[in-house]
Amino acid sequence: MDDELLLKAIDSIYERTSKYDKKPRWQILIESSGCAALITVLFGGILGGVITARYQSHQADLERVRSREQQVEQLKFDAERKAFDLIFATVGAAEDVINLSSREMKRAPSIQRNNIRKAYNMADAEWRKRQAVTGLPMVYYATDSRAATAAWQTASKSVTAYSACAANWIVAHPFYSEGMNAGCVDERKKVDDSVSALQTQILRIS
Repeated sequence: MDDELLLKAIDSIYERTSKYDKKPRWQILIESSGCAALITVLFGGILGGVITARYQSHQADLERVRSREQQVEQLKFDAERKAFDLIFATVGAAEDVINLSSREMKRAPSIQRNNIRKAYNMADAEWRKRQAVTGLPMVYYATDSRAATAAWQTASKSVTAYSACAANWIVAHPFYSEGMNAGCVDERKKVDDSVSALQTQILRIS
């Protein structure tokens, strides 16, 4: 009888404890291992998606920046190439026409001499027409546009002076004569110095 009473007492205590400690269904669900795994997967998926989206957005921004930088570099390169091509074409044509009065060209055929003169006239006309607009893009993309502008103006003046000297020289000296020195030496030196300074300024890295 004592054992039965003891068992009944234990049952009574267990029922009272269960009554007051009973957990809500949602808490039981959350504390279950299956629900915990599901929450982990869902939260991990959402967080991973957010991180991936941000990473992809950042990469897209970097790609746009790189694309713009490449476009600017290409425009800068094209502007420099056009400017220096124009300078070298003008200087080369002037040098050729001055060379008509050299010993080597003394017996050159008339057609060759005329072709050199025509090439010079075309190059000089192209220079006078394009020098102003050709220099603007180049100095615009330079690291120091103010210094580049000054260097371009100096180089332009020296090229113009050399080309004009070549025209005057060949009029005064259409053919070689004994003891004749090379023409427009000082003007050519100024061209070389100013163009070298322009190249240094344009190609300077910030």
